[in-house]
Amino acid sequence: MAADDYAVVVGIDKYPGLSDLSGPSADAREFYSWLIDGDGGDVPAANIGLLITPDFQLPEPCPITDAKPMDWQISDLFRPYVVKAANGRVGRRLYIFMAGHGFSDSNRTHDVALFSANAELFFPKHVAATAYADWFKRNALFDQIVLIMDCCRTNSQIHSIPDVGLPNLTNRNGGDVRTFYAFGTTWGSPSREREINGEVRGIFTTALVRALEEAKPNNRGRVTGSAIQNHIHTIIDDIADGVAIKPPDIQVDPHREIVFAERKEITTSTVTISLDPYNGDETIIVLDGARKEVARIDATTATVELNLGIGIYKAYVDQAENRSDYIEVTGGDHAVKL
Repeated sequence: MAADDYAVVVGIDKYPGLSDLSGPSADAREFYSWLIDGDGGDVPAANIGLLITPDFQLPEPCPITDAKPMDWQISDLFRPYVVKAANGRVGRRLYIFMAGHGFSDSNRTHDVALFSANAELFFPKHVAATAYADWFKRNALFDQIVLIMDCCRTNSQIHSIPDVGLPNLTNRNGGDVRTFYAFGTTWGSPSREREINGEVRGIFTTALVRALEEAKPNNRGRVTGSAIQNHIHTIIDDIADGVAIKPPDIQVDPHREIVFAERKEITTSTVTISLDPYNGDETIIVLDGARKEVARIDATTATVELNLGIGIYKAYVDQAENRSDYIEVTGGDHAVKL
C-alpha cells in the first residue's frame, strides 16, 4: 500500500450563483475509487480528503449562503499538509483532483482555479489549485505532485487568481520534485461533459481513468505519465462521441517521469485450430500449463480462432484425446490441426 501518498479530491455539481453541472461528483467518486484500489493508486482511504456535492444535505432551492462545499472547506483539505510543512517533507506523492466550474487568469495562462459552490459572478469564490500545487512543489513537501483539473479554463477580465498567501520556506529544493499536471482543456476553453453509459460524466475524467487502467507499460513494466498522456489523446475523441472538445493540456517531463503503475503487458496471439476430419459436433477444449481449462468451444465450422496469452497450452477434441496437440504461444499467430 502507498502509505506515504495523499490526495485531495473535490467534485461540485450544484452552483446556485452560476449554473449546475451533472458530472463532477461522479467523476470525483470514480477517481477516488481508482485511488483506493489496490491495482490503482493504492492510497489509504484515511489519507484522502474528499468533498462532493451529494455529501451535503442542501435545501431545494439552495440559497447561495447555504451552497457547499464552500471555498474555505476546500482549502481546509490542504491545511494538514501546510501545517506539517514546518517539519519538512510531508510524503511521497500528493494527488489533487478537482472537477466543477473553473476559470483561468487572463494574465497568467498557467493558473487555474475551481469555483466553490458559493461562487457567483461578482463574488467569485474559488480555490487556486495550481497555486497550491506549485507551492507544495516549490517547497519540496512531496516528492511528486499529480494535479488533475476537469473544469473550464475560460478567462475573464473581471476574475483573477491571486496567490494562496502561504509562507515561503527556505532551504527546500523544489527542482527535484516530479510533476504531472493534467487539465481537461486548453487555456481559454471550456471543459465538456456528456451522458456515458446512462450517467452524465466529464469527458476528460472518463478518458483519464480509462488511461490509468489501460495504458501500456514500457519495457520495464512501468506505466508512466507519458503513457497516460498518449493513451488519453488516443481515446478521448471516441469518448467525446461527436461533442466538440479542445484537446486536454497534459504537462509531463519525459526525463522525470511519474510512474502510476507497474504491470506486465498482456500479450495475446491469435491461434487457429483446424479440425480434420470435421464431423460437425466436436467440442474443443484448451488447457493451460497448469491443466486449467481456459477455453471450451463448440465448433460450428472446421476452423476456429481464439486469442491466448504467452504460454504453453494443450488443445484437444472432447471425448477424443487422441486428437490433441500442444501449442506454444510466443507472440505472432499460431495454427494447429486436430
